[in-house]
Amino acid sequence: MVENAIPGSHIEAPVALAFTPDGRLLVADVPGRIWVIANGVQLPTPMWAHESEVEINGDCGLLGMALDPAFATNRRLYLFYAVDPDSNGADDDTLHFGRLVRYEVSASDPNRIDESTRTVLLGTSWSDGVPNYSGTHSVGALRFAADGTLLVSMGEGARWDMADPGGLSSGLFEPGYAPLAWDRGAFRAQDLDVPGGKILRIDPATGHGLPSNPFWTGDPGAVRSKVWAYGLRNPFRFCVRPGTGSTDASAGAPGTLYVGDVGWNLWEELNVVGAGGQDFGWPYREGARVNAPYAALAPPFAGNAAPGPLTDPTLALYHPSADTNGVFAARANSITSGLFYEAQQFPAPWRGRFVFGDFYRGWIHAARFDAQDRLVTSDLLASGMNGPVDFAVEPATGWLYVACIIDDRVRRIRWSPTADVDEIAAWRSRAVRAVAEPRGGGHERAAHVAGRIARGVRGARRRGRHVWNAIAGKSPPAVSGSNGKGETVPARTFGPVCSFLCMSGRFERRAARERCCIEGRSTVVLSTCFIERAKCTVRSSRGSGS
Repeated sequence: MVENAIPGSHIEAPVALAFTPDGRLLVADVPGRIWVIANGVQLPTPMWAHESEVEINGDCGLLGMALDPAFATNRRLYLFYAVDPDSNGADDDTLHFGRLVRYEVSASDPNRIDESTRTVLLGTSWSDGVPNYSGTHSVGALRFAADGTLLVSMGEGARWDMADPGGLSSGLFEPGYAPLAWDRGAFRAQDLDVPGGKILRIDPATGHGLPSNPFWTGDPGAVRSKVWAYGLRNPFRFCVRPGTGSTDASAGAPGTLYVGDVGWNLWEELNVVGAGGQDFGWPYREGARVNAPYAALAPPFAGNAAPGPLTDPTLALYHPSADTNGVFAARANSITSGLFYEAQQFPAPWRGRFVFGDFYRGWIHAARFDAQDRLVTSDLLASGMNGPVDFAVEPATGWLYVACIIDDRVRRIRWSPTADVDEIAAWRSRAVRAVAEPRGGGHERAAHVAGRIARGVRGARRRGRHVWNAIAGKSPPAVSGSNGKGETVPARTFGPVCSFLCMSGRFERRAARERCCIEGRSTVVLSTCFIERAKCTVRSSRGSGS
């Protein structure tokens, strides 16, 4: 069941979520505020409000938030945002840089930040911030590893509307701004001495790099000493797989990272970082293929030679079509990496799955990966989510929360074994009557019934409810219908409908699947066939793309 988690809330562009140990939900919004949700109610005054300091031009703003693992005792909160250079409150600066700060929540008021505890870990000024002049793919996410180190993702800050080798910034690298040596466009992602296009691993107390990082130089303040992975375009969201990594920071094993790298023209990437020092190839490659617009460039700066060994994405999602996406059969345009669902509230088949979404397409999938981080299967969890950009699980209930930036909502997905059963049963009963009635039509009749079922299920989805019974292995209640002759038709009579659909030239049979998927023009809707052990996939010949 999908529902509004905070009825009556007024949060503009929610972008990051975190639960405190006592059960409060903290919601960061793009303009630069942290809101407190206590017992499902938004408190009237934000915990932190720095709108004049935060630049929200383009896709930038306050985008990253994390609580210290020891928050219950040290009350530390970390924020990652684009800085308004003149702090005049007017968000019209095309040139800006990223900043990472740490605060402590007030000891006397747990709903307020103690401003006196402010510590800037990255981005004290232009010279050590994350440079950006494109208004997109700048600051990203903050995640803590099992060893207590802080992982920080950041885009390369280059132009999105053309191939950018550097030299296109118009002012960003002039005296008093970012260093001229950083003027390398998308090639910043390949330069270990330049922030951008990377995941950093730092000490959360100091912001310094660690000796156990792969490119440690002996200087803890050097960018190179902080780099954990590179060759990324816009690693906006990522997570650490539970049960991986060491608790010893000196071991250099923070865990396995699942990184959603937002693509450019053709491919979205899910990259698995299993060890420090991996290069994922941007801008030389997009997906697992040569990135022709960049390969054709003659870089104006030394050092832009082709990189060494590259790591292929674990999952590459093709923009124009789902046909090349293998097990994952859905189109994608802006991937949002999520979390591994470990709670017990969902049925067993959903536990341990990697939950991720697509900002543009609005879907959320739950994928199962094996111990070697290989994709096994992926199932639709929800659709029509209006810009999912962050995920969190409420510890007390196991419910999944989603920040949806497009329509200013925080949604909650929770398991309900009876959600929509009555409504879907009603549609099934209508389909039973339609097939049982003495009419001709054969496959055309079956297609018509399928259309009616699809429209009915879409209606249920639009009201924010989803049925997962088939995937969860739940058996729906028996429902009977009438055949129009005054006779009761048992539920198994619905079987011919599935048979007709699967045999029709407009549909294909997949007997091994445990659900019926009725795929519409722009979204995929999960439903349950409720038929006599018939298992099929029903696909509209129009495909899933708009």
